[in-house]
Amino acid sequence: MASSSRTLFALAATGALAAALYFYYDSLTSYNTAPSAPAASDGNFDQAKSFETFASYIGMPPKAGPRRFAVGLNSCVDLIVPALEVFKALGAEGVVEGKDHDAIGSLEDLQETFRHFFEKGGAGERFVSNGELFKSIVSASRGVKAARNFVGGNAALMGLTIKNKVKSLPQGEEVSVLMGGGYGPELKNMLSSHMILPEQAELEVDDYHVILEYPSGAKWGGVTAPRANRFIISHDITNAQMKTLELFQPALESFRPEAVVLSGLHMLEGENPAFRSKRLNDFVEMLKKIPKHIPIHLELASMALEPYVKEIAEKVFQYVDSMGLNEQELELVANSVNGSLGYYGNEYFGGGRMGLVGGM
Repeated sequence: MASSSRTLFALAATGALAAALYFYYDSLTSYNTAPSAPAASDGNFDQAKSFETFASYIGMPPKAGPRRFAVGLNSCVDLIVPALEVFKALGAEGVVEGKDHDAIGSLEDLQETFRHFFEKGGAGERFVSNGELFKSIVSASRGVKAARNFVGGNAALMGLTIKNKVKSLPQGEEVSVLMGGGYGPELKNMLSSHMILPEQAELEVDDYHVILEYPSGAKWGGVTAPRANRFIISHDITNAQMKTLELFQPALESFRPEAVVLSGLHMLEGENPAFRSKRLNDFVEMLKKIPKHIPIHLELASMALEPYVKEIAEKVFQYVDSMGLNEQELELVANSVNGSLGYYGNEYFGGGRMGLVGGM
C-alpha cells in the first residue's frame, strides 16, 4: 500500500469473508469501513463495480483491479456430517457439562467442547491431538448416510470463490489463482481445473477435517441449539504445523500475484507455545517479503487461547491490509489486547499498513 491511510480493515460479522476484495463468500454478511462498498449479503455481485472500487483503494487505475490472486495456507478435504448422528454412532449421548478445551484428547473432551458451542449455537474449531481418536471419528462419520466430501480449508475455499465468482473482469480477462496449501489425490481432483497447484505441495494422502453440523432446535444431552451451526475437528499435521509455508514463498515470487489472501493461523493453536511462536515468526518473515504495493488479506478463524491471539495481533496485524473474522473472533481479539469492541488505536496494530480498526 502507498500509505496506511488507504488501508482497509474489513470485519465479517457473521462468518469468514475476504471483504477487502469484495467477493461474495458463502452467503455471509460483510461489514467494513470503506464507503460505498458493494453489499455481499444478498448474493448479487457486480463484478465490474467491485473491482473498480477495490482498485481505487489500492491506488490502481479505474478498471484495473487485481487479476492474479495467491491464496494460502490451509486446505483439506471437508467431511461434512450431521453432528448428532456421528455422536450416536460413537455412543456419545452428551451427558456432560459444556467446557471448552484448547485441543481435544479424548471423546469426553470432544463432547464437552462440542456442547460448549452447541448450547450457544456458536461455531467452533479444535485440533484433535489423539490420532487414534480422530480415526475412529472419521470412521463413524463415513458410516453416516448423509456424509459428504467437499473442498475444505479457508484458503482453498476462498481461492475457489475468487475463481468462480469473478469470472469476467472489466476487460474480459480471466482471473488466475495460485493455491499454496497442501493437497492429496482427492483435493487435487477437486481443484486442479480451477487454480494453479504447486507440485511441491502435493501430498500422498489427503488431510481430512470433520464438519459436525446441526440445525436450529436440535436437541442433544438435554440442551437445545438456539441456532444452526457447525463444529470442526481435525488431526491435520500439514496445516497444524504450516508445512507448506516455505513452499508458498518461492511460488509467490514466480507467480507474481496482485493480491494475497491468507488463512490458517488458527491451526497452529494446538501446537506447543515455542513451536507456535517460531512458525508465527516464520509467517511474518514471509509477509515482509511481499512487496508493499500488493494488498494482503488475513482470514482468522475460531481460536481459544488469548495469549496466542494477542501474539498474532502484535506480530501480524501491522503487515496486512484487511482481515475477516466473525463476532466471536472479534471479541477474542478485543479481549486479548485488553480492548473493547469500540475502537483500537495503533498499539497492537503496528501503526503500519493496518492504520485503523473500527468497531461494530
